[in-house]
Amino acid sequence: MVKSELINKIWENTSKSIEKVKIEYIINNSIKIIGNEIKEGHNVKIEGLGSFRTCYRKPYTGNDIKNGQTVKIPKTVYIRFTPSHKIKPE
Repeated sequence: MVKSELINKIWENTSKSIEKVKIEYIINNSIKIIGNEIKEGHNVKIEGLGSFRTCYRKPYTGNDIKNGQTVKIPKTVYIRFTPSHKIKPE
């Protein structure tokens, strides 16, 4: 599902009483707020959907397979999503 499909589903579920532009505005702002919270390193939990959290990988030494040299790989930051037990497939 893409964002436009989500907007249409919400619009249909609200008996088409809310304008699609308003639904899109709410979704865009929700995504922006969640993204900003994650960028700041905060965990975000949405009841019934799941939680987003920032995780860190330690720096380590790897090997460049092209020339066989040792390469230092810096600390990396990634986002982990854990779905709510309410939506996990059985």
